[in-house]
Amino acid sequence: MIYERADSQLMRIMAPINKVSEAAAVIQSGAQEIYCGVMPKTWLKNYTNTASPNRRQWRSANLEDFLELKEVVRIAHDLGGQVHFALNEFYTSSQMHSILEQLEQALESGVDALIIVDLGLLNELRKRGNPCAIHIGTGGTSFNSQTISFYREQGADRIIIPRHVFPKDLARIGEKISLQNLEVFIMNAGCKNIDGMCTFHHGVNELLKGPTWHYLKKFNIDFAMQNFWRRLPLPLARAMARSSIFGHVDACFLSYDIQAASDEWRENQKAQAKCFVASTFDLLTGIDTCGACAIFDFAQTGINLFKIVGRNFTTQRKINDVTFIRSCLDFLEKALPSKEEYQKFARNRYQEIYKLSCSDNCYYPE
Repeated sequence: MIYERADSQLMRIMAPINKVSEAAAVIQSGAQEIYCGVMPKTWLKNYTNTASPNRRQWRSANLEDFLELKEVVRIAHDLGGQVHFALNEFYTSSQMHSILEQLEQALESGVDALIIVDLGLLNELRKRGNPCAIHIGTGGTSFNSQTISFYREQGADRIIIPRHVFPKDLARIGEKISLQNLEVFIMNAGCKNIDGMCTFHHGVNELLKGPTWHYLKKFNIDFAMQNFWRRLPLPLARAMARSSIFGHVDACFLSYDIQAASDEWRENQKAQAKCFVASTFDLLTGIDTCGACAIFDFAQTGINLFKIVGRNFTTQRKINDVTFIRSCLDFLEKALPSKEEYQKFARNRYQEIYKLSCSDNCYYPE
């Protein structure tokens, strides 16, 4: 199969930031859009970090305040980029007043889009005449054509598809509705739990351990250790990633006994599914998951919006991620390769940039 352009629109990357200084670096590396969140001090006082307003429970994963957000918007717009602001959690009625204050400040900062999932907030934006573009985050659990159509009817301009929807699934959805303005995940944090159905309390370590945990995240010490593990033999790396070195407060990283419930699967299919899911419940998944090889198939369906995860990653890692995905997209657009040629390029480029070969942490394994 040879890649065929679905349309003439440039393939776009949305990438994360958590510092003002990263805005220019990430855009100049090849991202057209950046996204971020703010965790105000008043919010921390009232609700703690475990009830993050934007699905990133670590203070260091967020901008400090809305003055920083305004500066990020200025820098991005000067460079021709866009800023998307995350208010993508489900809120209690008592939290909504604070969320609406953050909404006002984000709009005053000049953000180009809001990433949301709460239907109450979506309804509020509709009442205001949709003051900026509305994007439905992965917490919106858009797994089928009916859900996507529902959000579009409510005024959504873009929908971010959950990690669990593979290219072949989107192709089937595309038989019923347009796939225009759908965005897919492509790098990092490939959790096998479903965001919109997750009730785990993340960020508890930072709450319990205070400054110790905050600075572990702020100075990327945990990231450095995880990066070291990646260079070890995989069985050893897995054992360390499932150890209690960082504590087992986040339930994502507990050792689960996984059973394949489907009676329709053959035994080898059950074994493969159990292995795949088990291999992605550990700390390595926080930095390592890659979906670059699937870009070819996504592009065949007409998808041209790709999201990189990792607001708390180092600046250099963010630059590397954007550079890598940008080079893959450019190769696909310019060379019009076969699928085999494209995937060979992607794997070689991955090794050039990260100095590692592909691991088994694949977003969309064939």
